[in-house]
Amino acid sequence: MRLIKHFFDWLVYGLQGVDYVLAAFFILVSIIVVLLCIKWRKQSKFQQAEFIARLLDKMRTDSEIQSFIRKIEGGEEWYNDEFFHNMELQREVFHVLSFYNFVCYLEEKHVISTDDYMLFEFSIQNLAMNVSFQNYMFQLFHKTEEENQMFPFYYLLDNCAEKMPGGFLDRGSENYKKNKWGKRK
Repeated sequence: MRLIKHFFDWLVYGLQGVDYVLAAFFILVSIIVVLLCIKWRKQSKFQQAEFIARLLDKMRTDSEIQSFIRKIEGGEEWYNDEFFHNMELQREVFHVLSFYNFVCYLEEKHVISTDDYMLFEFSIQNLAMNVSFQNYMFQLFHKTEEENQMFPFYYLLDNCAEKMPGGFLDRGSENYKKNKWGKRK
């Protein structure tokens, strides 16, 4: 507080010829710094908007993502016995889930805002409520856990877990016993 009082006393009573030049220089530098900060912030927002636009464009124009979204929205059961023999479908599923996992990762790490994430949330919600998706994630999660491997879609699963059936991750739950490897025990 005392420092501030001395500063104002200096401004009011202590300005001499050279001090006026220094004060004007200080004010000019302060204005330039503020303007540069404003410009940097606008540029940063513009770059983030471009990044979000590229992600949205990929989601809307990528043929594999669009094909998979149609399967999800159509209620098609894609995770069945034929899934393991269809390498193209496996690659498509991995590609699409990797994309959505990346979006969830960006939101989790605060690279994109929650408002930006909401542009993708509808698709992720539809994905989370799809039975084939739930079975696929269930099988993959427990298989990687048993083999002591890293689960490849951690951020997507973390984001969707609350929409999954109860006990999805708990080995002791009734749901685990019922769904283990797609069969009832």
